[in-house]
Amino acid sequence: MQIKKILVPTDFSAAARSAFRFSLTLARGCCADVRLLNVIDLPTEIDEELLVADPDTKDKLLAMKKDAFDDAAAKMASFEAAEDLGGVTVRRYFEIGDVHAAVVRSIAEQGIDLVVLGTNHRPGLDRFMLGGHAYRIVRGVGCPITVVRSEE
Repeated sequence: MQIKKILVPTDFSAAARSAFRFSLTLARGCCADVRLLNVIDLPTEIDEELLVADPDTKDKLLAMKKDAFDDAAAKMASFEAAEDLGGVTVRRYFEIGDVHAAVVRSIAEQGIDLVVLGTNHRPGLDRFMLGGHAYRIVRGVGCPITVVRSEE
């Protein structure tokens, strides 16, 4: 199997940072690029009645969306800048909605070869050991996944 595109979903946590570092090391070894994906938690559907009741709601929601994207972009730039990329091409992606759905969609649309997930290891059941998002992604995608434990 040839790895050319590595997806790293990130919430900018220590666990995600560990996954990013691991993906950079792996990418250098196999001449792959890394795709950072941040999923922004905003409502994706708006109740029509709400828009009729308050005409400013749409503008407020658009402003909230812009602020969320600006904040995520700044965090992503800082997240990436804190690491030595060592010549690896890193692409940034942002989506709104459910993390699992966004990861599955990114794998399909971008032809991802490997997903690298960060997780915090805690004793307990498997789904809690991996973390909620990691557990759903591991069980629901059709490409190889590497789960990296947080260094912190």
